[in-house]
Amino acid sequence: MNNRKLGIALFVLAIILSLISIGIGRYHIAITDILKTLFQVTQVSKNVSATVMNVRIPRTIGAMIVGLSLATAGAIYQGLFGNPMASPNILGAASGAGFGAALALLWEKSDLIVQISAFFFGIIAVLSTKRISRMINRNAESQIILVLVGMVVSALFSAFISLTKYFADVDNQLPSITFWLMGGLGNIKRNEALIIFPIVILLCLYAIYKAWILNVLSCGDEEAAMLGINVKKERRILMFIATLLSSIAVSLGGMVGWVGILIPHIARMLVGSNYRSLLPVTALLGCNYMLVMDMLARNIAQVEIPLGILTAIVGAPFFVALLLRTDILGKEI
Repeated sequence: MNNRKLGIALFVLAIILSLISIGIGRYHIAITDILKTLFQVTQVSKNVSATVMNVRIPRTIGAMIVGLSLATAGAIYQGLFGNPMASPNILGAASGAGFGAALALLWEKSDLIVQISAFFFGIIAVLSTKRISRMINRNAESQIILVLVGMVVSALFSAFISLTKYFADVDNQLPSITFWLMGGLGNIKRNEALIIFPIVILLCLYAIYKAWILNVLSCGDEEAAMLGINVKKERRILMFIATLLSSIAVSLGGMVGWVGILIPHIARMLVGSNYRSLLPVTALLGCNYMLVMDMLARNIAQVEIPLGILTAIVGAPFFVALLLRTDILGKEI
């Protein structure tokens, strides 16, 4: 199967999984009723219409947003830093965004402020990781140093999150922050999902447009500069996009791990390392993966399993299997 056919197959699969996601749950809805509600060809019951439009569709779109955002951001980070272990979690973006969102929740701010705060602190975390790693290694980046510094920055912002929870009101603020950090898509509003989804699509499309930059940067900054590329400018733009995508995912779905590091590697095994093919396949795989994870989270037990817990349970062993089968860490590590 060539890359175009694979992309079409993944896109069709995303549509099928979306319809299944809307239909299944504690209250089963037939596909015909879903289509009638979406296209308004005939009247359906108010309960079905309300469930589809106000609960299932926002949640399904939210799963797609989180999957697209985290997978694409992970692929961009790996290309920017030339490091197959780079991801929103490893470089501190997720923890930084999580702290920003938790801080806004502590102050009981609006959803918009939560998202802005998540993005601001996500940027601070990634820039801190990059700057400290260059200071330690005398202005030269090393994969090992970058990963280690990212772990330190991530741990620091995780401590800040714990501090935020410590000062939170036990009856109201602490439960909301705690359950939000574990990951979940149950509180996404329809208007919020419909506004953010096109933004995420545009960011992913722009990243795909910049795929040739990532291909050149993967060969080294000197080679990129020789081709007339403003390396610092392009790195900042792509880092901005990746961190914005990570922050959007965190602000909507909480701390959902392993997507940004696992999905790009699966896509790389399918289509290779050319970012022109890698980024679209990564985005679609991330979308499908999160749709499946969300369906499992709300259907495999009597109570809904937090999404971050489920993705860790599934993702960690699968990533270990990838480590055993492939040499993704490279010669340096």
